[in-house]
Amino acid sequence: MSTNMCLLHGCSSSDIEERKQFSEWVLGIGDGSVGDANDEDIDVEIPDDLLIQSSGDHIASIVDTIYPSL
Repeated sequence: MSTNMCLLHGCSSSDIEERKQFSEWVLGIGDGSVGDANDEDIDVEIPDDLLIQSSGDHIASIVDTIYPSL
């Protein structure tokens, strides 16, 4: 077993489990164990807590989420 040090760098102990679950979800998409095969495409449901809510200006919503103090 290995530890993704970049993923866990600078996080508090309360965030470790949430980041591990996210890491496992991303890896599951990559290895094909997450999502349903649909001919040539794969449908993957993205959890609501990972979605960025937008009021119409999608680019501004992304920037505000990534750089909240900008």
